[in-house]
Amino acid sequence: MNQYIYVVGGYDGSQQLASVERYDTERDVWELVAPVHIARSALSLTVLDNKLYALGGYDGTSFLDIVEVYEPTTNTWSSGTALTSVRSGHASAVCYQHVAPAGEPSEALPTVIKKRARRPEPAPAPHAPAHDIPSANNIIGTLSNPRSPGDYL
Repeated sequence: MNQYIYVVGGYDGSQQLASVERYDTERDVWELVAPVHIARSALSLTVLDNKLYALGGYDGTSFLDIVEVYEPTTNTWSSGTALTSVRSGHASAVCYQHVAPAGEPSEALPTVIKKRARRPEPAPAPHAPAHDIPSANNIIGTLSNPRSPGDYL
């Protein structure tokens, strides 16, 4: 988003993370910003109207339907409209000015946060990438593998 690349949440080999870091591509530095309210991994991130949307994920015990919205001008997170079902390891993107999560095997229809009409997906696609077109947002989601220790993006 703008000159920043965001890394939200994740897994450090022993627990899910709430930390949020951003890389300033102009100054070549990493900095911590406000953490998300719920520590989690396997969430998706999408930018719409200069706000960062963090959707779903896994908190170490449960898959999540939560949405948090980051406002960079105030460095704050707020709660967004919950997804219609839990999502983890999914992709999300902006489609016609709406945030659209997709790709979770437990639900074969994309959920659209602003309540747009649904279309069936060709097939479930866990841990699939998503791209906002034609924008050039830089987004990194998280992926965890509990069988292998370490940090994962």
